[in-house]
Amino acid sequence: MANVLRVKGDLRAADRAFSRALRLWAADAGSLLPFDETRLLDLEGSLRRGQRRFDEALALLDRALEKAPSGAAAARLLLNKSATLEQKGDVLGAVLVLEGAAARVGDTAEPRLLWGILFNRIACLCHLGRVEEAARLLPQVREQAAALNNRFDLVRTRWLLGRVALGRGRRDEAREAFEQVRADFVAGGMAYDAAIVNLDLALLLLEEGRTPDVQELARQVLALCRAGGVGREALAALDLFARARDHDELSAMARRLVRYLEQARHAPGLRFANG
Repeated sequence: MANVLRVKGDLRAADRAFSRALRLWAADAGSLLPFDETRLLDLEGSLRRGQRRFDEALALLDRALEKAPSGAAAARLLLNKSATLEQKGDVLGAVLVLEGAAARVGDTAEPRLLWGILFNRIACLCHLGRVEEAARLLPQVREQAAALNNRFDLVRTRWLLGRVALGRGRRDEAREAFEQVRADFVAGGMAYDAAIVNLDLALLLLEEGRTPDVQELARQVLALCRAGGVGREALAALDLFARARDHDELSAMARRLVRYLEQARHAPGLRFANG
């Protein structure tokens, strides 16, 4: 229940539910249930990450890693740790942890776990500007996505293809990917993800000097997010972007907004630092 509340973004209720769970565990429920303690530490780590209590989250995950067996269980914990480091702003640290997760998981893991490790690794490499390294991993993540045959895993994999293409200067390929991904997210009612894709498109248009088109795109993003029930802080950040007029200002804001929205997905009250 605590984890469901965390995913919904109700962190206060999640904290209360988790406190109750910990009290029950301490009262010896743990000896009565077939429940791995590392899973408890993992879930609490996710909650602390959502609360942006990153050092606490990392300490919990390290405790879990000390107790975890090798293989898929450890790889899942490392995936959580990498997400915590990435949201903390340590993208390089996240990449290093993901490399460790890939080494631990081997070829025998759950297919979606392997896909998640590859996906996050490529996304982090794109943020670091290491697009050639990201490109070398694309065939693996595409193969995993095809094997899973999950609609939105395939859509997100195409999104990565667009980001790598943009980083390599292949604008037409990137535009085609972003426009298809945006349409898929809109059709699926996923306004938040569609907004981030629109910002990727905005960066592409800005590279081409099409500032008026970016301003129209910014207004579309804002309208889409308002209709989709996106949180107040994120809407305020997008409103700033929609009001911007200068090319350089739009470009700088678009890059910061992509990172901000990716982080605010897990922390709805996070404020946007403009500057």
